[in-house]
Amino acid sequence: MSIFRTASAAAGLLLSVCTSAVFAQAPMVQLAYPVHAGLGFVLEGAGEFGGDHIATVTFTDDSDQTVDAGDGVTISGGAHFHTESNWDFRGTVGYKYVTTKANNADIYVDRIVLKAVADYFFNSKWYVGGGIVHHSGIKFHGDDLGPDLDFDDATGGTIEAGWSFVALTYTFMDYQDEFGNKYNANNIGILFIGRF
Repeated sequence: MSIFRTASAAAGLLLSVCTSAVFAQAPMVQLAYPVHAGLGFVLEGAGEFGGDHIATVTFTDDSDQTVDAGDGVTISGGAHFHTESNWDFRGTVGYKYVTTKANNADIYVDRIVLKAVADYFFNSKWYVGGGIVHHSGIKFHGDDLGPDLDFDDATGGTIEAGWSFVALTYTFMDYQDEFGNKYNANNIGILFIGRF
């Protein structure tokens, strides 16, 4: 009887030691998105390229440059809300601008950009998302070397796939000018985003 108790005690001790060793070496489980759920703010910077030509600028050296409807650099800010189920919703307001290489004229297109996007995070870094983009105050400025041109407000969609603070984006929308002419403003871009 004492031999059985001694063997049971030894087996229990061995099991305890083995269990402790296994759990000591087991990695800690990392949350899919290591940011506290709740409301925060977001900053974005993007460069986008594409779309139909709005104008072509010819320079004195016989070179030329097109101004395309989807081109521009955008700086935005806003808020985001992260859920415990790996969804992140954000809304931003930004300014998008593209100019030419002319050094004696300020020829450019600018607009205000409103955006609402939902992202789903697969782990702590990778995510995909999509949403709605609205452009307002769209205008081509010819700086007296060409006519100014106003556009109607435009609404379209955007999709993105990202890793950490950088994402590849594709935006699809159309512009219509004051004379009823339509321009494809679809573009592909690189987005840099900071969520705080």
